[in-house]
Amino acid sequence: MAIKAVVWGENIYEQTNKIVAGIYADGMHGAIVTALNAAEGIEATTATLQELEQGFGDAVLFARFLPGLKAMDATVHCIVERPLAVLFEALEGADWVGQGVSFHSKIDYWINMMDLAGIHFAKTKDVPAPTKLNVPPASVTRF
Repeated sequence: MAIKAVVWGENIYEQTNKIVAGIYADGMHGAIVTALNAAEGIEATTATLQELEQGFGDAVLFARFLPGLKAMDATVHCIVERPLAVLFEALEGADWVGQGVSFHSKIDYWINMMDLAGIHFAKTKDVPAPTKLNVPPASVTRF
């Protein structure tokens, strides 16, 4: 009986970066599937997942850990995608929220928001309160 595998990829870099596209014509996940299918007893296929909101929920959930980073005397810049920019205005724990950082900005360290939980729970088992979002009045009255 064959092992069946589905290898998924976002296929973003293959579409946006000519160098990556030149190396992975069928996507990075396509290259993995080709290698897997070369092995006896494996049947692999690909799936492409491209969702515009990919990661937005994670950003909202993990933003709760920003105050802990700020408490470590960090200056916190939070880069967000345009759909989250309004919700993250006045985000607790962030000194600045925007859609990109200037090349000339003095940034000493970059961390993915999902990694903040590991830092937090290494110190305490307490779960921080949920992120307070800025919901524009027009969004509230619309519903």
